Amino acid sequence: MVKRVKGIIGTGKGPEFTDESYEKHGEYIAEMISIKDIANGKINLVPLEIKEKFLKDFYTVF
Repeated sequence: MVKRVKGIIGTGKGPEFTDESYEKHGEYIAEMISIKDIANGKINLVPLEIKEKFLKDFYTVF
C-alpha cells in the first residue's frame, strides 16, 4: 500500500529530523504494525474515517 521512493526508514536525515523544531516534538520512530492490530482496535488509528478507508482499501487489494 506504500511505495518506497528512496532512502532508508529511520536514518534521521529527513526533514522531520532536521527541522529546527524537531526537539520540541519528540522522537519519530518508524514501527511495523499488524493490519490485524488495526482491525481489532489494538492500534488506535484515527480519525475513524481514515481507519475504515484504509482497511477497506487494504482488504480490496488483498
